[in-house]
Amino acid sequence: MQESQSKCPRTRQAESATVTELRATNLGNNGNARYDSRCIFRGGREVEIVHNGGEYRLRITAAGKLILTK
Repeated sequence: MQESQSKCPRTRQAESATVTELRATNLGNNGNARYDSRCIFRGGREVEIVHNGGEYRLRITAAGKLILTK
């Protein structure tokens, strides 16, 4: 499914960091939120995710796979 850039989240400044507000484009078959990776990566190959105070990196490999590391 081709998503337009206008459906991607907006970026804002928050507490000395740039935060991207993600909104689900729709729900998957199991009812979970579904996100387009193009909106998450915004043309890059790696993003930082903060979860419970820890920082994680989600990156796209050369083979096009996703890898999450702490």
